[in-house]
This record gives sequence, C-alpha cells and structure tokens, in this order.
Amino acid sequence: MISLRAPAKINLFLRVGGRRPDGYHDIESVMQMVGLYDVVSLRPRRRGIDVRVQGADLPAGSGNLVYDATAALAEEAGIAAGASIRLIKHIPIGAGLGGGSSDAAATLIALNRLWGLRWPRVRLAELGAVLGSDVPFFFHGPTAWVTGRGEQVRRIARPRFVGETTPSGWAVLVNPGFAVSTRWAFEALQSGSAPVARRSRGVPERVGLSAIIGLTNHRSADTIPRFPGAPALASCPVENSLESVTVLEYPVIEEMKRRLRDAGASVALMSGSGPTVFGLFPSRADAVRAHAGLPLAWKGWLVKLLRRIPW
Repeated sequence: MISLRAPAKINLFLRVGGRRPDGYHDIESVMQMVGLYDVVSLRPRRRGIDVRVQGADLPAGSGNLVYDATAALAEEAGIAAGASIRLIKHIPIGAGLGGGSSDAAATLIALNRLWGLRWPRVRLAELGAVLGSDVPFFFHGPTAWVTGRGEQVRRIARPRFVGETTPSGWAVLVNPGFAVSTRWAFEALQSGSAPVARRSRGVPERVGLSAIIGLTNHRSADTIPRFPGAPALASCPVENSLESVTVLEYPVIEEMKRRLRDAGASVALMSGSGPTVFGLFPSRADAVRAHAGLPLAWKGWLVKLLRRIPW
C-alpha cells in the first residue's frame, strides 16, 4: 500500500485577468502549501477502480478527482491494472484550499509508483492540468508563481507582503461552514459584479506581480526541475481579485478577516474563490491565541506554511 498526505494551499496573491479563448481566465498567483492534509491510500487491484471516501460526501466514480486522475493515467499509460483507493478528507470541499486538486496530484504520484511507470513529474503535471487548473502547482510547491490558467508554475521563495518585515511561518485558516463555487466566482467577476483587476494595497493598479518579482524569463512547469534557485520577491501585494465578488455575496468573509487582523494577523486575505480566509502570524504562539479566540460557529485550523513539498 502507498499512502500520501495531500496538503491544502492558500493563495498569497491572486489576480484574475480576462477570459481566454479556451474559456478559462488568465491568472497571476502566488500559491503556498500549508499543513492541512487529506490522506490518499492506494493498493493494487487487478482491474477496475474502487474509491472509498471518508469525511466528505463525494461520488465514488466520475466527478471525484481521485477517480478521474486514476482513469486518466490508466488510459494515457495503457494500463490494464486497477487500484483500490481510500480518501480521507480533512480539507473542506469548495473552500478555496485546493483539496480536490491536491488529492488528484497525490493520486497521480502514488499510482506512478504503484504501477511502476517512472513518469517524470513534468509529465504527471501535464496530465494533471487536464483535470484541474490548480493540479500542476501541487507537483512543484511548496511556494510557486503560477500563471496562464494555472498550468505555468515556477517555484519561488516564500515572499514578504507589503509592510511585512519577515515572512510569517504560521497561519490560521477560518471557514464559515459553507462552500463557494469556483465557477460562480469567476463568472460573477467576468459579468461585471466587480472589477477584474482592482487596485491592490501598496501596489499601483495595472502593475503585474511579474514586474514586482522581476522575472524576465517566464518558465513553465516543464523547466522547474532544472531551475537551480528561487527568485526573491521584493514585496507581495495583498490582493485577491475574487474576494470583491465573494464578499458581496457573503459578508461574513469580511468579518472573518477583521477578527484575524484584530487578533494580530499581519495579513488577512481570502484564499482562492473562498470562502476560507487565512491570517498570517509571526509565531506559533500568536497563531494559537488567534485560533483559540475564533467563534464556535466557524471552523478553524492552525497550520504551518510548508517549506518543502510532502512527496
């Protein structure tokens, strides 16, 4: 049996551009893995795919990214063998934390070992991009600069935010207990419910994060394994384009941010399409105090910002 922990992610920065010809939106984002994990365990099976899920109401077949990843890899590799998979969910669904994408990436990595394929991560990431825009990131974290529709990933060092003296190592995640559809958030943004690229704190409007990082040679995921070092980020704007849309529909998100800031968070921001909000703290003790002060009606996690990829 092969068992892997699949980490959640937060978007330290997310700027959404216009709709592409393929129907997706161009994005600029800094994604960061955090220490909240699902667990994916796999055993060999002669034929067929058997998926069992614990901790969430997910289909056992198509529509579950673990199943879809297994079926896609078997077809692409011409594998007749199957797999028995157990998925234990701790990352909430529809929370802006990339749980499904992380599960898919973990499944592809585990199957690559289980079936003895020896595919490089680049090839697995390319297949993962077909399953979901966030999947490629999970092959190349723990911190990465992500562009395109999410398929172009470049590993970077953990950035500092505007006004932050040293990068925070701990975060408190807060979720109000309901899900938000990623598709809805992007469509609402595109429809004009909020500006596509609003002004970020401390950064002039229309200045892309690429200009701040100073990347002159954008490299996609297929060049990451040969990239010798990570570019330094001078300052990262506190921005999530989707937040303006989601907050209008769910004002509790702004309340969660306020509570985290009042508890001493150096940065409080919605992750992805929400509704989860994260607050960054300089020490574990500060994060523990903030986590302990959360209202019982909200779900909260104390997590570490990962410094290495868990697989």
